[in-house]
Amino acid sequence: MAYLEEGVKRGDAKCATSLGYLYVTGKYGIGVDAEKALKYLKIAENRGDLDAVIIRAESYFDGQGVEENKGRALEILLDNEYHENAAIFEKISEYYYHGASGLQDLAKAREYAKRAVDMGNPEACMMMARLEHEDFAPNKEKVAYWLNRASELGEPNGQYRLALMYVQGVMFEKSYLEAVNILKKLGLKNYTPAYRAMADIYMKGDQTLEKNERIALRYYLKAAQAGDLSCAYRLYTLQHELTQFKFTDEEIAKGFEILKAAADTGDVMAMSRVGRISWSKTYRHYNIARSVRYFKMAAERGDMKSAFAVGIVYDLYLKPAQYEKARQWYEIAAKGGSHEALNQLGRIYQHGLGVEKDLQQALGIYQMAMKKGVPIAMVNVGWFYENGVVVEKDVRRAMTLYKKAAHTGSADGMMSLGKLYYKGIGVARDQKKAYEYIRQAARLKLAEAQTFLTSNDVAW
Repeated sequence: MAYLEEGVKRGDAKCATSLGYLYVTGKYGIGVDAEKALKYLKIAENRGDLDAVIIRAESYFDGQGVEENKGRALEILLDNEYHENAAIFEKISEYYYHGASGLQDLAKAREYAKRAVDMGNPEACMMMARLEHEDFAPNKEKVAYWLNRASELGEPNGQYRLALMYVQGVMFEKSYLEAVNILKKLGLKNYTPAYRAMADIYMKGDQTLEKNERIALRYYLKAAQAGDLSCAYRLYTLQHELTQFKFTDEEIAKGFEILKAAADTGDVMAMSRVGRISWSKTYRHYNIARSVRYFKMAAERGDMKSAFAVGIVYDLYLKPAQYEKARQWYEIAAKGGSHEALNQLGRIYQHGLGVEKDLQQALGIYQMAMKKGVPIAMVNVGWFYENGVVVEKDVRRAMTLYKKAAHTGSADGMMSLGKLYYKGIGVARDQKKAYEYIRQAARLKLAEAQTFLTSNDVAW
């Protein structure tokens, strides 16, 4: 801040713009200060920095640091259109498109986008493509032209969007081959999303392009090496799933090493991924101690999913389990907003794991998790009503909860419903319906359902 303030005193317009931006957004712990933001942006504008004009307009458009006023945002830009600046024209086009004048004005949006395009603005080409796409008589050749033109002017997202249109069959006939041909051009420019998209395409294949998992893995590695950590994780897990290929330890280590390096330099998502890799015996880098260490690192930085994972490790992965530590981490995660952690806390009290058994407290915690939409919590509350434990027995209510869970895709909900129909509890006994629900649960890999069907000689 001191450096920027000194720059302002020296007459540096960019320093004034930077200070204005920081006070608008409140980034880096500086805090939002609308008065100071306006002061510095005005200084920058008076010194001829048009970026300050756009930042001031954006603050009104997004309601960042000031009360949202889209009309005022448009007015600021129109007051400065005499500068004949491409970025201002492009932003005016965007505001007309989004109805900043009160109503969406596509004619004005097109007019200003065209003016910006004529000055070589790539974002305006993207707007022209959008306008052509949404025209009452859309022209796919024009859409393709504008998206390609955006990339020619330095916006790779143009061709990337065009490729995705071929992938999804939007405006153009669906063709993975055509998409890959476009994406390969972006790959030559080291555009990371293109690597990821090509990997996803080769993992699926279609009638125009044969599925090729080897090529897919190659592109996941390229994306990972370019900094896409989700692709590093995808690469690592696929190398363990695709058992038809014989990967060396060195090949498998590549994705892990990328994630670990990012985790060790402070990336929270990478910490969580290293934790997940390290807790699974199916992975070559299985190491429970490392799993706990990296999950804790992520949790300490505010990742409550990782806090929940620490509890899971202490509860379910360690032998013998350390229930007291598990409970403590579930409580931390639950207080931080993890609804799944609430459900696990209920389980701790239901079964007296490291605490005195308390069914009333367990039910209350399950009900809190259920209200947050946790499917397994619905099943757990249903069990209390089905069996009349600390509540009056109510099988109909239990069935309602099981159905609600099943409709969300819960295998446990499906299994519980199936058992009611199989035994005829609260409903007429119906083996056909019972097996339908239990098969669905088995296909979702619920071990209880698979064992039940196998023991009853029923295919699933």
